Amino acid sequence: MTSHLVTDVFGWYLTVLDIAAAYRDGAAWSPPPSVAPHAVPASAADPEAAVAHFRAVLPEAAPLPHWARRAGAAPLRGSGRSTTVDGTRAIAASRALGVRPFSFLLAAHAVTAGCLGVGPVATVAVPLSNRRSGPDAANHRGVLVNSLPVSVDVAAEGRSFADLARDVDRQVDELIGFESFDLLRHADRIPGAAAAADAPTSFTMYPRPLAPRIGERTGSHTGSGAGTCSSRCRSSSSARTPN
Repeated sequence: MTSHLVTDVFGWYLTVLDIAAAYRDGAAWSPPPSVAPHAVPASAADPEAAVAHFRAVLPEAAPLPHWARRAGAAPLRGSGRSTTVDGTRAIAASRALGVRPFSFLLAAHAVTAGCLGVGPVATVAVPLSNRRSGPDAANHRGVLVNSLPVSVDVAAEGRSFADLARDVDRQVDELIGFESFDLLRHADRIPGAAAAADAPTSFTMYPRPLAPRIGERTGSHTGSGAGTCSSRCRSSSSARTPN
């Protein structure tokens, strides 16, 4: 297993292919410097547009969830549950609402966070992978990730889940354009930036399905743990898929 300090999921698959090639050819291989993470071009984010966006969507001061208000470092009592999302059903539901599957799952995560005590305005962090910054990025072993927040009112009167999912999808649209924006560097101009920096992490947006092929075998990634969800399906409206 490799740490995210070394590689991300795509980079890990590329590393597996490197190892397979080394066994096949009997020789070690090192990727050239041009595929290092710092060589991936960053998108040009308009800082003024980004500041205006986050001022509009972030609450000025997000309330502390009830578990964060406990005394000292007292342990949380309860139980944990892990589940695998049915990608086929999630994509069918997202298409019915006219949103990305990623946005559908992100909206569901925001509702869950709100029900657990984060709400009524739930802010969740979206780790944006810069692999979408250019066509050559698919060959990079490392990755640069910037987490940016999405914030929605999950308790607004008369608002349906469909409305919330479309709101999330609109925000995700804008986040992609701000993927290299340094939120905390502009915290003095964005009242909710500091609170948003501590928001629970959601899913990572990757630009293509996670299914490497080695010889005649095709693998598929199954996420586990907080902030991951497995899906092998591709959105009809976008080449990005949730992990």
